[in-house]
Amino acid sequence: EQAVAIYTSVLGEAGLPNDRRALILNDRAVALARLNRFEKAFADFNASAQLFAENAALYNNRGAVLSRLGLHKEAIKDLNRALALAPGYAAAYANRAVAHDVQARPVSALSDFSRAVKLAPKQAQPLSARAELYLKQKRPRSALRDLSRAVAIDARNPQIYKATARAHLALGSVPQAIQDLSRAIAFAPADVEAFVDRGRAYLRAADLAAAEKDFTKALELESNSVAALRERGHARLLLEKFDEAAADLDASLKLAPRQPEAFAYRALMFKKMGQPKLGEREIRTAEQYGASNAIVMWARGEINEALGNEDVAVTSFRAALAQRPDLTPARYGLGRLGERDKSQAISVVAGAVNGWDIIRRNGQFFARRGEPKPFEVPLESVADATPQIRDWTERDVGGRKIGLLKYAQGRLSEAGKTVPLETSVIIDLRRREVLGSAPTRFGDKRAQVAWNAASVEIIAVDGLTDQIAFTRTPSPSAVAAARATRRARKRRTRQARRRDTWVPWERASRGFARPRRARSNRRSRRRRRPRTLFDLLTGN
Repeated sequence: EQAVAIYTSVLGEAGLPNDRRALILNDRAVALARLNRFEKAFADFNASAQLFAENAALYNNRGAVLSRLGLHKEAIKDLNRALALAPGYAAAYANRAVAHDVQARPVSALSDFSRAVKLAPKQAQPLSARAELYLKQKRPRSALRDLSRAVAIDARNPQIYKATARAHLALGSVPQAIQDLSRAIAFAPADVEAFVDRGRAYLRAADLAAAEKDFTKALELESNSVAALRERGHARLLLEKFDEAAADLDASLKLAPRQPEAFAYRALMFKKMGQPKLGEREIRTAEQYGASNAIVMWARGEINEALGNEDVAVTSFRAALAQRPDLTPARYGLGRLGERDKSQAISVVAGAVNGWDIIRRNGQFFARRGEPKPFEVPLESVADATPQIRDWTERDVGGRKIGLLKYAQGRLSEAGKTVPLETSVIIDLRRREVLGSAPTRFGDKRAQVAWNAASVEIIAVDGLTDQIAFTRTPSPSAVAAARATRRARKRRTRQARRRDTWVPWERASRGFARPRRARSNRRSRRRRRPRTLFDLLTGN
């Protein structure tokens, strides 16, 4: 509001040059758009374009507002104009990538994000926006690669921490996700979504009291939050506060009547109250709004288990886990029925290539090598493809055995064309540790990998450069020699201490050896202290 007032005041001045007037109109349009006054914002954008048509920032800003309003085709036209005027405009590439993503153009979106990152490697926004795209593609490890750099650039941005939490939750790292969300809340204490997300994470960690507290805090900030009411109802039914849970779920359904999860939670509440028949009615309603919802399928399994329909219960639990392998209550349900969760079993999905097998466990892929203690490297895929090993290289770098595992992730498709993706993982073979990973192929683009005397450098296809340096480690013979030297030094120290210590069983040639302290005390007794002042003055 203050910005709009100041811009309006300046625009009222007489004699303002047209180019200057155009820039101020553009800035006022951005402020008006943030106030959701879109009609006035577009009037300013258009007036600015008439006065200064060569301003690339104008088309970028107008394109971003058009994309926000869902007019993505018009947005791309403006963003194309911005890039034609300023080919190195990183923000325009990032905004165009968002518009491509909404229109289901993953190849164009990823390409534009990577250009933005390459042009502005020290800006957090392109990195965090690309991480959101990776999360949509179910590639949390790729998202964390970008988010770790975004945090280093902008350590006070709560949105980055929230995205990092989602990536950690996708990998099953619930405590780490709780820490990420706590950081987000520290920088944005009025963020309702952050409290709801942390409450859900506490539910996964079985900390019901903390979950209820976070949902309550979210409702203090926004009393009509549908998600906070529904999830607090879930937490309270698990705490067996049935009256309060029913009130929360009813309030949530009044605000949004077509929530399959809310009806599923009501079904679970009736089951815990010993009324599974009433729960069965709630499940039927939940299935009308989301029969394929994982929460609904889990609740259906719980109700059918209580009604004695074990076959239906097992099928429902398995279906829920197929969609959400992290849904632990469904796994517990299978255990109660004497069934095993097949998603937890290890299955070899690709034969050995250069000693590496591709296995699948809990919905995630790994490259496995070595027996009897196999070493596993986590892999990622796109479009539900099965990763394939492409190459394996071993080098001595800085006195350490380093491996580079290259694998195919699958293909992205767009407008009848497909683009293959590959990633390389750097591994310390002696420590059996993954040191890093980087995308090394995107269609025809391939990364440059340089092996140096004490480092590996990868100029990746996503606009980032990874350099991993290695400190030289001593050879096994040098390590053994150092250990022998330390043992000899300790042995000499013990022997010296033993000689300086008097104990009764250490005998001299005649009788017991007397300690040195005793002799020094005897000599000190010979020196009688003066008893009077006269003795002191005369030296007696």
